[in-house]
Amino acid sequence: MRQEEDSKILSKLGKKSGFTTPENYFNDFAKNLAEKLSDEYEIEVLTTKAVSYEDWDNYYDADEEDIRGVHVRRFPVAKKRQVFWMKVLSKLISTFRMNSRWLSNQWVKAQGPYTPALIRYIREHKDRYDVFVFVTYLYYPAVKGLPVHIQILYSLT
Repeated sequence: MRQEEDSKILSKLGKKSGFTTPENYFNDFAKNLAEKLSDEYEIEVLTTKAVSYEDWDNYYDADEEDIRGVHVRRFPVAKKRQVFWMKVLSKLISTFRMNSRWLSNQWVKAQGPYTPALIRYIREHKDRYDVFVFVTYLYYPAVKGLPVHIQILYSLT
């Protein structure tokens, strides 16, 4: 099954691919895949300066660096994770069926990592990439980044 998924991904990759991850480029799956593909493809990782999903604190100072053949662009997290508001919003949505676009957007922001600079970068530079790969789906970068790019390769959970 894993080989079949990898083949599906490889068949869609263009010359330049952007891998988007919510935290720390060294998410093992994204890291291993990006490094394996970097010999044949131009891979760029778009991620945040955070290391942990628990608080989304900005950790890295550098905006860009090259790591084992992969260019990594890091964007600041504008708000720490808001666990309390995420729970309140979850209750409103699930228990009271108060689901609306506004509530959903507030939940995604509370979940984080809230990084509008990353979404702005994707929007402004999407034509520089042949394809985007979003690693994990339930975080702000994927939820807000997926609709920006018309030709989406794959969302990996």
